Amino acid sequence: MISMPSALQDAPEACRILFNHWNEIRAGALVPRRAQIDPARLITILPQIQIVEVQSRSVIHCKLVGTGLRDLFGFDYTGRNFLEMAPVDGRRTRSYRTTLAVQQPCATIFGGTVPFRSGARAPVCGVSLPLLPDQAGGNPLIVAAIALVADRGWINEPRDGTIGMPEDFAFLDIGAGIPDRNDPPDDWQMD
Repeated sequence: MISMPSALQDAPEACRILFNHWNEIRAGALVPRRAQIDPARLITILPQIQIVEVQSRSVIHCKLVGTGLRDLFGFDYTGRNFLEMAPVDGRRTRSYRTTLAVQQPCATIFGGTVPFRSGARAPVCGVSLPLLPDQAGGNPLIVAAIALVADRGWINEPRDGTIGMPEDFAFLDIGAGIPDRNDPPDDWQMD
């Protein structure tokens, strides 16, 4: 086990709960398997959880999206390609960051604001952690907790299906180091 990274110590409770559970279940391994996640231990934060499957550099499939994220972003993106929900100019960056998080492997912490139709902007913070597939030859996954920094119970109105890029982003070392850059090099290609 590793200590909670200092970057997470002031993060929303959902982020800290997910990190502690993930860190505990890996039991000395670098990355735990997906089946080791115990939903009963995460019951209080399930609405803030998402799980994506990294199928390729161009396809990152949203396997599970909590109801709190649906309410926060204004739409349910279960089953969608996570890359296609980024603004066009952010897709390479999202592909790079997500792919490297499972290849390296490493965690990420990110934050920004979510816009509401009223003009308000709600600050959010998230942590993502790699998971191994349960079966040999399966695709790697990432589990994330995303939460409002100050939860006011806001529910967004239905939106266009875009999730913007985080304003703040960092890779976190879980024992295998971190990539030397946060943004893709010029030669980074999606499939």
